[in-house]
Amino acid sequence: MQWIQIYDPLGHWWASTLVAALPIIVLFSLLAGFKVKPHWCAIAGALTAMAVAIVIFKMPVMLAVTSFGYGVAFGILKIAWIVPNVGVDDTRRGNRGLLVQPKWLRAHEARRAY
Repeated sequence: MQWIQIYDPLGHWWASTLVAALPIIVLFSLLAGFKVKPHWCAIAGALTAMAVAIVIFKMPVMLAVTSFGYGVAFGILKIAWIVPNVGVDDTRRGNRGLLVQPKWLRAHEARRAY
């Protein structure tokens, strides 16, 4: 599916910029202003982004849904990569270490242990 994005759909650059910023404004205003739980803020921001893309920027619905799916998959991939590599408890020293430590860090900790 081909779609050519119009960068200034409202005819004024400042109005188009404000409309494009709506998802971020919704996200931060819900987080900071209304003290809503973060996962609800993220959902509201994502829905706002989809609505702006479809209604204002005239993005085809299927393309918006597909883009949203790719974004979710990319985010989950990052989280799935980071979480297992954060670390495990090192009971000898009582701190948290990486599952795979670089050589320079292992050498530094070996020198520090003695």
